[in-house]
Amino acid sequence: MTDSQGDDTKIVGTVEKSEVERVLFKYDDIKLVEFDLDLKCIDLNGVDTVVENGGLLRLWMENENLRGSDTPLWLSFDLHVDLYAPVTCGEIRDNSAMAKLNGPRLTELFKRFCSEAHGKFMEVEVSRSASLADHTGFLWPTEE
Repeated sequence: MTDSQGDDTKIVGTVEKSEVERVLFKYDDIKLVEFDLDLKCIDLNGVDTVVENGGLLRLWMENENLRGSDTPLWLSFDLHVDLYAPVTCGEIRDNSAMAKLNGPRLTELFKRFCSEAHGKFMEVEVSRSASLADHTGFLWPTEE
């Protein structure tokens, strides 16, 4: 979304990195960029698979001019699936097998965000329970 084009500034469909870069640098007044994410995961049979539209990545800017600015970018990473969580809201609550297979990928993403992109976690929001996740990913429940 831009100030000049509003919500009409968009790319639909699967795109290459170069196309995203082209659009990002075409507009000086970008406010929000959203990416629907297809998530690579490992199923319970150990087979690589893809969960289409499994998440959403949002980047937004506070500054009116993206280029040459020291204004920080804000990032929001939303998951639409529980494949990384050891406990789910679904009918089958125990998701530990899937979480063991896929949780390390999410943890690695968060680590890389902090180390390579110099990112800083401001908040982790989990609608079910704030004790289920932190800046390293999903947490394993403790015995009560």
